Amino acid sequence: MIKTSKLKEMINIKSFNTLKKAYTQGDLPQPVRLSSHSIAWENEEIKTWILSRPKVKGYPKLSFNIPEIHEETPLKLLSLKDVLKITTKNSPTTIYTWMQKGDFPAPVQILDRKVGWLMHELEAWVTWRKKHI
Repeated sequence: MIKTSKLKEMINIKSFNTLKKAYTQGDLPQPVRLSSHSIAWENEEIKTWILSRPKVKGYPKLSFNIPEIHEETPLKLLSLKDVLKITTKNSPTTIYTWMQKGDFPAPVQILDRKVGWLMHELEAWVTWRKKHI
């Protein structure tokens, strides 16, 4: 089971109210009530939900391959701020330019007005970049 604090971290949502709004509106799987003050989500439901999020449209196919996901692959969605840390001091403009060229993974739609990048795709990009730059 994935508790609320862990889920917020996994999908990069800071506020419980945003999370509650998401599952109330059907944008997230429904939680299981553990007690009168505690809820959690099934691991497989969240994994399936994360992997089924649609890519933001308008970007070409990647110029490199993303390895298949394994059971131990950590699933986490990253904010643009997190992406900029991983890509070491590149600007948002650079990231979006790379995405337009197919040289950087496009984000996925997390919620109506929120996107995030899959951590395992960024890790694949780092590996690819080290080999090709």
